[in-house]
Amino acid sequence: MDKQKKIIIGLVALVVVVFGIWFSSNSSSKKDSKGLENVLENEPTIAPVDSTVLVSLNEAGKKGEVEIDIKNAPEGTKKAEMEITYNREARAEDDTDSNVIPDGVLTGCEFKSGQRACVKTGITLGTCSSGVCRYHTVVGSVRLSVIFSGSYGDRSFEKEYKL
Repeated sequence: MDKQKKIIIGLVALVVVVFGIWFSSNSSSKKDSKGLENVLENEPTIAPVDSTVLVSLNEAGKKGEVEIDIKNAPEGTKKAEMEITYNREARAEDDTDSNVIPDGVLTGCEFKSGQRACVKTGITLGTCSSGVCRYHTVVGSVRLSVIFSGSYGDRSFEKEYKL
């Protein structure tokens, strides 16, 4: 009987330990996801620019390059930070199983006092090294995101373009 008591006590202890591990892992994952939701809820949003601001993204004369043309930027703009994101065809050296890879380019414009227009040329959709450029084959549309910063704070612009 002494041996049976030890076995029963051991099984009960094992069940308690397993239940405790399961309970603590479930409650911590709930905390993590709840915390993530709170972070996302508190993420500041940037108000969009008004419709008088004109932004275009076009293919440039040179292969594999685009240009961004901004007209009528908000009064008091000091800079515009721009991000171009797109999907491109994978190459053999990319070492991936996917046929499409997300990619992008960061650029910007500095505005002088009173200036409300900017043209950014020579933006390469690809990579260049030692004077040799390898251009990406863009798949689908291209997304342009612009954050205008100035005396008014920050304003945003986003649009998708087909090249």
